[in-house]
Amino acid sequence: MILDVVYNHFGSVYNYVPHYAPEWFAKDIMTPWGPAIDFRQPMVRQFYYENACWWLTQYDFDGLRVDAVHEIATEARDLFLGELATAARADKPDAALIIENIRNQMHWLIRRTPRRSARPSSTGTNIASQNTRRPWRASAN
Repeated sequence: MILDVVYNHFGSVYNYVPHYAPEWFAKDIMTPWGPAIDFRQPMVRQFYYENACWWLTQYDFDGLRVDAVHEIATEARDLFLGELATAARADKPDAALIIENIRNQMHWLIRRTPRRSARPSSTGTNIASQNTRRPWRASAN
């Protein structure tokens, strides 16, 4: 079972997080949902790594689908996604990691560490891409 996680924004209606945790947001960067989550902040990234690992280990999800990574607005997007994949795979080596990647940016699909298991995953890649206009899967290595 794959869990759909939304790490790129909070809702714009009744979102009180900016009032009690303003340091969580990049006030200088706006998204369609309001101020961008500031992934330049190590504490912010760490929260999401721990959250992803919690879902994978405590509830034994097979993987995560990360919503709209192309909308992560800070320059720390690539750092966040790489570290997220590393953290998730450290806790669950065969976790399926899928991103909604409407721009089909291939550098997110490259596995930087060898697979621990000889059993192929459904994608054979580090993070699979989901394009909402034309879904596809990268071929296995």
